[in-house]
Amino acid sequence: MSSQQPGKPRRWKAAIIGFGRIAEGRTDAGALPLSHVDAYLSNRNDVSLEAVADTSAGRRARAAELLPGIRLYSDGEEMLVAERPDIVSICTPDATHVHWLLAAGNAGVRGAWCEKPVAMTAAEADRLAVLAKESGMKVQVCHWRRFVPEISLLARSIRTGEFGEILGATGYYPGGWFRNGTHLVDLVHFLLGPLTLQHAGPSCAEEPDDPGLSVVAGLAGGAYCTLMSVPRRPYNLFELDILCVKARIRVAENGRRIEMQRSKPDPVFRHLEMLRVSRERIACQWRNASRNGLSDLVASLPGGRAPLCGLDDALAVTRFLIAASEFGKRTTPSLPSITCS
Repeated sequence: MSSQQPGKPRRWKAAIIGFGRIAEGRTDAGALPLSHVDAYLSNRNDVSLEAVADTSAGRRARAAELLPGIRLYSDGEEMLVAERPDIVSICTPDATHVHWLLAAGNAGVRGAWCEKPVAMTAAEADRLAVLAKESGMKVQVCHWRRFVPEISLLARSIRTGEFGEILGATGYYPGGWFRNGTHLVDLVHFLLGPLTLQHAGPSCAEEPDDPGLSVVAGLAGGAYCTLMSVPRRPYNLFELDILCVKARIRVAENGRRIEMQRSKPDPVFRHLEMLRVSRERIACQWRNASRNGLSDLVASLPGGRAPLCGLDDALAVTRFLIAASEFGKRTTPSLPSITCS
């Protein structure tokens, strides 16, 4: 583990496994926000990024270009043994996340900062639940909207009853269920509480290896939430529309803006309330979300508290994803064709 000089705050030693676009923050179309490298550089007073592992020589060369002096490995397990990092970013393909979480926990890593989803099967989720108890490793999962201050404030306001009882919610996400639906499921879980699967069926399937699903879930208090996959083209749509007794709330623009319509007395039908035509618009400070997520993980390491998007929450979301996926495979459209004329 990294050494600490007497009288100085702890500076944690970190490493990255998998140096693709999420870690680096770059695609062929240009730079991306919300990268792991940017978060480490922004938290350099608390964390020292010292090593990168990737099986691709080209990606290792890119890491060396971006991070002068970084130590490079072609094998992640070799890196874990040689470097003994405190924190590890896991930015590998989805199906390998559980392997690297288990490897990190067995290597004595204090905190894992993992891309989503953490597991792809119920058996993998069970293995991670055991790992959490046995290793004590903290896990922060990159459901980045949790780390947006305005969305965190919205969650607190909903929980304290500012907007009254939840009546229902509708959400849209682009493309695949495990790649992008996980973000929407986590956002609903964070804002509205646990979900109980009611139905899942085929939806947009533009990603053959990860088809989208349309899902109906129950919420606490008897309300329902509908989640729908839509194509990425002609535009990328990620939204959550929440209907409450005292307001209608919309998380829009991929989590970059919140809109609210609060209730007011109806001037014509005086026994009724209606939603205001004008909307409160709140711009979200979303660009710092990854930096905030890493900072929260670092702050959780010395004590007993869980990170904001810790393994328990991530496993609850993952188990819901898996259950809906399995349900959706058994479901085939059976409604008759009906024309309304």
